[in-house]
Amino acid sequence: MAPAEALREKLKSREWVAAVYGLGYVGLQLAVTIAARRITVIGYDISAERIASLTAGRSHVEDVAPERIGAYLRGGQLRFTANAADAGDADVIFVAVPTPLDLEGRPDMSYIEAAIRSVASVARPGQLIALESTTYPGTTRELVASMLAESGLVLGRDIFLVYSPERINPGDRTFDTATIPKLVGGLDGISTELGLLAYSAFVGRVHPVSSPDVAEMSKLFENIFRAVNIALVNETAMLCDELGIDIWDVIAAAETKPFGFLAHYPGPGVGGHCIPVDPVYLSHRARAANSSHTSLMDLAIEVNARMPSYVVDRVVRGLARENKSINGARVLLLGVAYKANTADIRETPARTIIDLLQARGAVVAYHDPHVPTLGFGVESVPLDEQLLRSMDASILVTDHESIDLNAVARWSAYVLDTRGAMRKAGIIERHVEPI
Repeated sequence: MAPAEALREKLKSREWVAAVYGLGYVGLQLAVTIAARRITVIGYDISAERIASLTAGRSHVEDVAPERIGAYLRGGQLRFTANAADAGDADVIFVAVPTPLDLEGRPDMSYIEAAIRSVASVARPGQLIALESTTYPGTTRELVASMLAESGLVLGRDIFLVYSPERINPGDRTFDTATIPKLVGGLDGISTELGLLAYSAFVGRVHPVSSPDVAEMSKLFENIFRAVNIALVNETAMLCDELGIDIWDVIAAAETKPFGFLAHYPGPGVGGHCIPVDPVYLSHRARAANSSHTSLMDLAIEVNARMPSYVVDRVVRGLARENKSINGARVLLLGVAYKANTADIRETPARTIIDLLQARGAVVAYHDPHVPTLGFGVESVPLDEQLLRSMDASILVTDHESIDLNAVARWSAYVLDTRGAMRKAGIIERHVEPI
């Protein structure tokens, strides 16, 4: 039986084995979602320490309960390994490794390259490889396909390749890996068909696209759309501040229009892997193609990157009204995760705000029940009346539900609310101002 036919029959019968390369925020959720459908999953990661922790039933991802891991381990649907050769047993290999920016702010493809090199070393006829890592258009077709071809196996005949971008939304209590629609773009028609069969086994809605390039571009476009609109509202907020206009009133008024407007809100800057990073990936690809059509997204990157500095300037101004200097002032950050009700600190603007405050002589502390430490000996402090009264300024950076906004307003000398959370809660005080 031809490799494609053999794999097709396995996928239709649900009698197949999955391997997930990379057990970070995306990969671990993918692994447990597949295991929940009683499909055997081999979770692979290069970190032996992470593998040992997972094998003991512990979870490093807030959205994955340890109980789920433990149940699938005991049931035999899930096992973890630091030995890449074990993935050779899989019929479908999902690659969900990081794609960060390097120290010079360029796409770092080393994780994808290392993972695909590893996959190529264990590849055998009748396997489907699915790349999930966020990347620029052309990665699957040009980089991944060429690396897999070095195995000697023929793509589209022996092994099959698709791109299906992750769409995880940290902390989302409504949509998860199984319920967020999945895009699948194959290198050829057979790959797309096999990819649809594989993903349909554990995702409610799977949407085929015409090529991996379309799927790659769609992922970037989704988040660049958000980045550009966030930059627009951030810049408008700064302009409204100069003009003496309330940006929150402006947004509320604009929202009354039942068509043609989608509300976005100002904040302290953008965080997470997607919004700060995806525009950079597309700009990189555009430059490689000698294209100049990235001016809007480049400007969005610049505007959003300015927000932490603007936050600090607003705190300086707020202290000055009370005849206080930022130099020597005690400043408390409320929340340091990039998103409410999560522990995710990837690209969080809180780090930059802390650095800028300290550079101006402020003494900085933070409270975040989801993030006990930021590293370098910086740890979350308990939030109570004594702490709040001891601060010259408090900055609400992340509007976690667990933060008592009424207490913050009652006991703080000055509050800069970068999320407009207190206004939404009906807390209107002279010493509390939204961004």
